[in-house]
Amino acid sequence: MDEKMNEQWNRNNQDLYQSWRQLSNINAELVRRMTDLQLNLAALGIEGGSEQLKLLSGKTDYKDLLAAESELAATYSNKLLSLARETADTLGDTRDELMSWLEDSMAKTAENFKAPGSASGKRSAGARKASASAA
Repeated sequence: MDEKMNEQWNRNNQDLYQSWRQLSNINAELVRRMTDLQLNLAALGIEGGSEQLKLLSGKTDYKDLLAAESELAATYSNKLLSLARETADTLGDTRDELMSWLEDSMAKTAENFKAPGSASGKRSAGARKASASAA
């Protein structure tokens, strides 16, 4: 009996370790992707500021300046929207990975904590009586 309990204990610990490694990998990938997106956003801000300075220093006519500013705003708002979409996709992908990880982890946990010798995981009549008498 002790050997079976040790085997179950070892299996549970191995599954727990693997589960945490998978979660750690999911989180590491999310951090990597979000960091890339933040760097892209910072680069976009610097690039937009630089383009704005070029416009202000190069245009003397008010109408030309407004037209160029409008075009610049449209260009950078599209780029910003693209980054926002990519961020939403990243978060959606991570949510899907986490849900899959959670479902797998719960299935393994349920399998590991079935009563020994019971295929269905239900307690025996003796175990139910002992539990009821203890209460």
